[in-house]
Amino acid sequence: MTRIAPIVLAGLLAGTIAGGAAAAESEVVLDPDAHTERSGIERWQRARHRVSEVRVETQPTDARLELRYVREQRTRLHERTQAPTLLRLPSVAGGDVVVLRALRPGYRTRELSYPANEIPARIEILLEPLPNALLAATHRRLVGRRSLVLWTQSSADVRVQETARAVHVVLAETRSELAGRPDLSIENVGEDLFVAVALDDGWQAHQELRAHQGRDPVRGLERIVIEWVPRDGGLAATERARAGLARLGADDVDVCARQFERELRQAMPATSLARALAPTGRFLDAIQRATLRRLAELDRIGLVELVDGTRFDPMRPIEADLAMGRASEIRGYLAILSGFVRQVTTPHETDRVLASLIAPDLPAAEVAQVIAEARRVERSCRAPN
Repeated sequence: MTRIAPIVLAGLLAGTIAGGAAAAESEVVLDPDAHTERSGIERWQRARHRVSEVRVETQPTDARLELRYVREQRTRLHERTQAPTLLRLPSVAGGDVVVLRALRPGYRTRELSYPANEIPARIEILLEPLPNALLAATHRRLVGRRSLVLWTQSSADVRVQETARAVHVVLAETRSELAGRPDLSIENVGEDLFVAVALDDGWQAHQELRAHQGRDPVRGLERIVIEWVPRDGGLAATERARAGLARLGADDVDVCARQFERELRQAMPATSLARALAPTGRFLDAIQRATLRRLAELDRIGLVELVDGTRFDPMRPIEADLAMGRASEIRGYLAILSGFVRQVTTPHETDRVLASLIAPDLPAAEVAQVIAEARRVERSCRAPN
């Protein structure tokens, strides 16, 4: 059985700041007089002139470099390369300036200027990480509703840009500490972080985009929420969810379904599961609450039971709130949630949607493997002897 280890954000941060292995050194020649016609004496003097060599390095080591040679307040040469690099200056004159600019995703851009005839033989450009970080993200889509939630280290200036095929959430002065996500495009452009969600054709025509942000008291992080709300107020989505719940039966919570759930619980970190199923005030809360009530209806005692034996009646509002707060601990809840997802999705997307509900901040490939193994155990249980 595969077990998913919790993501250690500090380790990811340390790896990002430390940079990768040492890169091969490139070589750049900045010669503003390279194509100037000269007399024989000038060519002789140029041959005798000592070429200045400057070794340029950055920390982290693999930053992109933009090198400019300025003469008489005009840029005569502009080259791009990767650090580390050996810079050669064959035609230095008084008043000339060399400008070095270092750029790296997730770091502040830094620019240094030196008189060309006084430039040191070695320059090390130290880059500072951007002050804010994207630490977690969830992207969920179910019964015609969709939401994107981003958690950042501190409050961020946010812009939302819509196109026909995607929505871009732009976080100013923010780096990403997330591993690759197949459902999201995350990229630093300058000192801004762009998080893009691809949309289906025609999706925007039936949805209204809403965005808000605030403090998440559970995680102790800033939370940015982007929601797509159907223009009909969600009536079609509500009817679709009700129909899916009504089709759930005893098979969705029987002994084989419970084995599927047991496999998930053993493989996934309890803290990640608790975060994923905690109430958020978003559209999924209503679905989770209705799923709990359906679980109680299918149970012979009409209650839901936690793994520690505590029982709640989800038909009573106060007890339903208590149960929602501990949804990840309810016996049979993962099983019936899986059954509900199966009722309202196509077969090829069922497991992907389930993963987005129960493990949105864990590596997608590892979660897919865990769900596939749990499905195998359930099929084996249901197979005739």
